[in-house]
Amino acid sequence: MLSSFKRPDALSCLVYLIAFLGAMGNPIVLPTLPFLMDAFHLTPMQLGMMISVYALPGAILLPFYGMLSDMLGRKTFLVSSLLLCVIGSLLCASAQDFSMLLIGRALQGLSITPLDAMCFTLATDLFEGKWRIAMVERCTTVQFFSVTAVPLALSVTIPLCGWRSAFVFAAVLGASAFLMSLPVKMPYHPARSQKISLFLAGVVRVLFSRTIIGLFAVRILVAIIIFGVMYPHLSLLVVQKLSFPPETVGPMFSLYAFGMFLGSLALPRMARRLPESLLGILGGAMLLCAVALLASASSLAAIGTGLLCIGAGSGILITQDTAHVSMAATPETHGTTMSAYSTIFRLGQSIAPGMMGCIYAAGGFSGLFTSAAVLAVVTGIVSSLAFCHASRQEALH
Repeated sequence: MLSSFKRPDALSCLVYLIAFLGAMGNPIVLPTLPFLMDAFHLTPMQLGMMISVYALPGAILLPFYGMLSDMLGRKTFLVSSLLLCVIGSLLCASAQDFSMLLIGRALQGLSITPLDAMCFTLATDLFEGKWRIAMVERCTTVQFFSVTAVPLALSVTIPLCGWRSAFVFAAVLGASAFLMSLPVKMPYHPARSQKISLFLAGVVRVLFSRTIIGLFAVRILVAIIIFGVMYPHLSLLVVQKLSFPPETVGPMFSLYAFGMFLGSLALPRMARRLPESLLGILGGAMLLCAVALLASASSLAAIGTGLLCIGAGSGILITQDTAHVSMAATPETHGTTMSAYSTIFRLGQSIAPGMMGCIYAAGGFSGLFTSAAVLAVVTGIVSSLAFCHASRQEALH
């Protein structure tokens, strides 16, 4: 473990490539959905299965993946995931029927989902102190760039080269990362003699600490706002309430993703100038401002500004939150902690649409945005307290 960025170029590039690849599982398929509907005569429910079959296998196995990487080492699981990513992507690219497409997507889910946590695990293995925080922040920025850039790039290439090109792109990236990972030595060496009972006791001690519980609470609150308020209801807001054409929904999502990228990019400079408490309050205030803009929006400009705000606010909170989680993990639980953190995010992603959907069904947009405003205030307060506590614990160690 090093205290500066003087790492071999290959290893640094590999971590960034894994971060980019780990974030593109859904962004890479979203632009293909209209073309898949035509090619395989799919129903909307079948299109939804393209998302669900990707998310479910990885979400179930992700915690075990992290624990096994702590107990047995990183490289075996990293290389296996990258190879499986190539196989799954090629199956999708060559699929002649919907069943084969679903199998390929399931393999992508099993392989790409753990990479989201693996990039942070490797960053945590490689560096300590402020350099670890900086590396985690860079990985988060790369992930948000992936979410922003991949759909935009594919929206240009797919009409020219066909929907299969999206999955070929994923296979090429996976193969590149696989080949890069083969000669690279991982810095983490597991204590193979450690008893499982002692390892599990250490995991419980970390995951149920006040620091981790507070940071995980921030992650799930942000996920509920993003996936409960914005993702399911943006189309209704744009098309039904404001009567704008459906073609405007896609660019609106890109604005949100770009806002996340900008927020994570600006965070290191803000973190040097603002106390932890203000960072949490700032993120929550931006979410609250975004909710107010969306609730009162009467133009695309107002909606776009609101989406930039919700993206920037969530980008600030998620990036700072992830950095503190990486500092709270012990050397023996890096993989387990970061995998649990990714699982918490997916838990929020799973429960948010149904929870906020019930609120919308009962109270319409008024009830939805009132609840979102309350959540934004709570998120700001919880983030401020969690960041302050985590910072104090880091100073003690």
